[in-house]
Amino acid sequence: PQEITANARNFACYANRSFVMARKLNWENALQDANKSLAIRTSLADYIAKGIALSFTFTLGNMDAAVFLYLIKAG
Repeated sequence: PQEITANARNFACYANRSFVMARKLNWENALQDANKSLAIRTSLADYIAKGIALSFTFTLGNMDAAVFLYLIKAG
């Protein structure tokens, strides 16, 4: 993905892009952005982003589980 240049230290930018990447099923970049966000500042949103990014791996592609995690983020 394109580097975030507006404010590279803004953890929310990386967390939000992680959610977008996960929705596009781009798990590798979703996880990378979640980890960048966590490195800047830990927050619940960061851990949820990382959980969603890892969901594909741990659910063996079970999209029902991934949808459940999306619903957690939406709530």
